Amino acid sequence: MTHSPDGPSKLEIGDTCIDIWPQERRMLANQLLGDAVQYSNIQTGQDLNLLAHQVWGDLKQLRRDLGG
Repeated sequence: MTHSPDGPSKLEIGDTCIDIWPQERRMLANQLLGDAVQYSNIQTGQDLNLLAHQVWGDLKQLRRDLGG
């Protein structure tokens, strides 16, 4: 997205170029906000799952090393 100093923005997707005004840009942002939050939550869950898996593996290795 390219912002112009006089207000409108250009949104380019592939070969399509759309001129949008600040009010339209805000409406688009509100519509996309839910998708962005959902993606963020999914990514956070995956990151935490990976971390828990690594900690669990380290704990199992430590128990083996200590003979427990």
